[in-house]
Amino acid sequence: MKAHRRTKLIILSAAAFVVLVLVIALQTMATNPVSGADQPSLLALDPSETPGLEFSGDVRQLNGVGEASVNIYMAFAIYPGNLVATTDPAGHYQTDFFYIPGDEMVTVWADKPGHIFTPMRYYWRHYYSHQVRILDFTIFPPWFAFIPMMMTEGGLP
Repeated sequence: MKAHRRTKLIILSAAAFVVLVLVIALQTMATNPVSGADQPSLLALDPSETPGLEFSGDVRQLNGVGEASVNIYMAFAIYPGNLVATTDPAGHYQTDFFYIPGDEMVTVWADKPGHIFTPMRYYWRHYYSHQVRILDFTIFPPWFAFIPMMMTEGGLP
């Protein structure tokens, strides 16, 4: 009878050990799906390696004074733009980080009703990378739009 209990205890202990080993193995496989394989991650541990875009800049008048309350918009590909920043009293703006998992066409422009800007927009292809850009604009007053018609050479400076 004692031998029967001892055998039963050994079998239960061995079963518990096997279950424990399986749990550890499954947990390890869940965190590392394929041992030794190069697994891509959605977000890298180092923020500078996370693919995406962030940008900042200044909106200045011709005399160098910053312009407050200018809206900065950004659009991907052919989609309509979204407001991503507004300039502070010194004319500076800073956007949040935008996660971009692949290649994307990016357009950025400034807007303040009645005013015109140079450049009219920034447009480029963002390749899979972490990108930090400085995008500055020059703002012209509303009446400045009529000057090119009066200038002999035409166009903006």
